[in-house]
Amino acid sequence: VRLAQRVLSLQKKNTTLQDDLEKETKKRNQLEGMLEESSSLLQSLQQPQTYLIEVMRNKDGKIQELTKDSNQLKEEIKQLHKERKDLLTSKQQLAADLEKLLGHGEELRGMKETLRSTLTAQTAYR
Repeated sequence: VRLAQRVLSLQKKNTTLQDDLEKETKKRNQLEGMLEESSSLLQSLQQPQTYLIEVMRNKDGKIQELTKDSNQLKEEIKQLHKERKDLLTSKQQLAADLEKLLGHGEELRGMKETLRSTLTAQTAYR
């Protein structure tokens, strides 16, 4: 009799615990659903932030790349200005040398004429 009462008591407790377990499982499933929905909503809210951050990073990278290119072009311009200055100096030096040579050419023509006339005079004396 005691054993039967004990078994009945344990069965009632078991049934009650199973009911409680079922209720808690339903609550847990409901909370998991709410958590999943909240996570999804949070993710969708963070996407614009993530997108904006990514866009800003891309633009920063592009700005750095363009700044680097700009600096390289400035250096190249400096080199070209220096090269142009050197070429102008060389051109002026060559022009001065050409003037000297042309001046020497006039002197040489004069000497040539003098030699010709001297040779002509010597040939006439012979």
